[in-house]
Amino acid sequence: MSAILYNKAFELELSHDFYDAANEFNILRYFDIVPSAATAELLKRGRMKFTRTPKGLTVLYQAYLDTAPAIPVIRPLVELSGALEFMFLVRVKEAQNFIQNVSDFNLYSGLTVTKAYGAGMKYLLDGTPTNLSLDPSLIDQVRPQAFTYTFRGREVVSPFNTYSGLVDVTVKDEQLNTVFTFSNVASDPDTGVYTLPLDFTNESNGIYFIEAVKDGTSDIVNRAEIYVDNTLAREEFFCIVRLKYASAADLYNGTETYTYAIPNRKVRWRYFISVKEVDPMLTFWTTEHLEIDDTLGLYTFASTPAVPAGKPHPTFEVNGLETVVITSVTGGPFTDGRIPFTESAIRSFRLRQLGTSTKSLIDSLPNAATVGTDSNSLNSPSVDIPPYAEIFLTLDKLTNS
Repeated sequence: MSAILYNKAFELELSHDFYDAANEFNILRYFDIVPSAATAELLKRGRMKFTRTPKGLTVLYQAYLDTAPAIPVIRPLVELSGALEFMFLVRVKEAQNFIQNVSDFNLYSGLTVTKAYGAGMKYLLDGTPTNLSLDPSLIDQVRPQAFTYTFRGREVVSPFNTYSGLVDVTVKDEQLNTVFTFSNVASDPDTGVYTLPLDFTNESNGIYFIEAVKDGTSDIVNRAEIYVDNTLAREEFFCIVRLKYASAADLYNGTETYTYAIPNRKVRWRYFISVKEVDPMLTFWTTEHLEIDDTLGLYTFASTPAVPAGKPHPTFEVNGLETVVITSVTGGPFTDGRIPFTESAIRSFRLRQLGTSTKSLIDSLPNAATVGTDSNSLNSPSVDIPPYAEIFLTLDKLTNS
């Protein structure tokens, strides 16, 4: 046997669409990536080595050059067999507000959200040697093998309608095999909460799907995707990367580079332009109004109210000042005015004063902040409307053009 060497098994590259192409892996400065406890044992057993890289991670295996054949062959020092699963945990080590604000962890079908990311959820990225572009999904909860599952009934097709009658509950594994069924489950008459003891002690760790329907019907009132694992339930992380090999033989060809780009979040931008002083000698708001336009023509903006356009809002003020409210309404990936958060500032939005003539007030408007939270200062209806990134500006004085 020749000298021991390390050969690549696979690598992971994790980037973010917020950044310019030259900096796409900068998101990794905010993450720790570590093997799960089970994967750490698997790596040890297979004489493998996990290393962090500027792009993500690499897993290497100890190998040797077998010189016995006429053409020498690189062979693993310890060759694993059968099906294998590698799991890595991604933890946020700093700047959590920034990451949440600029990242889109929702799931989509086209432009439609099929599952919204929420508090307590875990992002799951799955890959195989035949699927190197990782597939995202959302885990509602990570639970130990025995726990009590509680939920409130809410109609999936009409999410504003609650339900507290009898339900039938089915629990299925990742291959959609039925594991448990419960019939005629009642809610607490005082709270409307359903309580269901679940014990997966005799089942494998992994993903399970819980679905509750109105008793005797197919009307869904609760759905959940959970990950059952005693060790993971005690861990702190926000994302799981799970790489599955149907055959260990695929591990030793050194060809797998798994990739995933975290999507950047896209929201409507809303500008609040407050005015300290309007020349009292002129009828400014009668003859003049404010407008935001995009010199590149990619986005359009509209004021609230739309008529009369570009005038102060009739009821909303900032610190007692007359305030014009203007929102992005068309353009962008969703075509409805949602603007992506990006590392490079957008410099094509300008504020103009229109009336007897056109005057540019600000040639390059400030962008939405990449930290903090969104708000809806106007308290406008929120049904089916994406959140707003609000930008507040104050002008000292306006005079007629």
